[in-house]
Amino acid sequence: MARRSVALWLREKVRREARLSLAGGLALFALGAALLWLTYWAAYGLAAFYLEWMWPDDDALKPWAALALVGLLFVGNALLSRAYLDHLEMDLDPHHSLKLGVFRATGFGWAYAFSSPARAHASFKMILTILFVGPRAMMGAWRSCVRARELQQVDVKNCVPVLRIALHRQRRVPFVELADTLPDVDWQSAVRQLSLLDGVVFLPSEPAGLAVTPSFADEFERWRDREPDDEAY
Repeated sequence: MARRSVALWLREKVRREARLSLAGGLALFALGAALLWLTYWAAYGLAAFYLEWMWPDDDALKPWAALALVGLLFVGNALLSRAYLDHLEMDLDPHHSLKLGVFRATGFGWAYAFSSPARAHASFKMILTILFVGPRAMMGAWRSCVRARELQQVDVKNCVPVLRIALHRQRRVPFVELADTLPDVDWQSAVRQLSLLDGVVFLPSEPAGLAVTPSFADEFERWRDREPDDEAY
């Protein structure tokens, strides 16, 4: 497996994934901003309704109260487990219950969750999940942009030796073996950067190492068929 082929393919893949990650981040940012704008005005209406009773002549508090409510959504999204919110359990009768994901509770499933006080917990989780869509979109946008930035900083030359071994093996490559085989390569930095790519998997169980998925290896093989290189591994 030629070093040049792996280097060319890796450079191309890193650039492509960086562009996709940045585009995804910008799309999520636009979605999150639109949702937070709607959330702000809903919070403003709620704040105006309650503050009108206490301070009817003080309109300056209303936008600040609305911003505070939106800020609390970010705090709640950070503190509450997504797995907790995204899974509902509904008691159907004293002997049966139903467990499902929030976004599978469509149609009558949503109405059923609100149909009695006994199901108030599931209803509350549904409401929170809807309210947290905006903050989740913004956090997803941030993570996507950070990933794009990190992909742009990948040291292809340092990563190629590690990736060649992983592609050649197509199974677990222990870190200890990388340290012995590549004494002149900063393999730890290479592993961190390669883990940014979809299809490079970190395996924490003993012996700890990394591997590439079959689809990742197939993608390289398809590219190599279009760009033949006779240099042997």
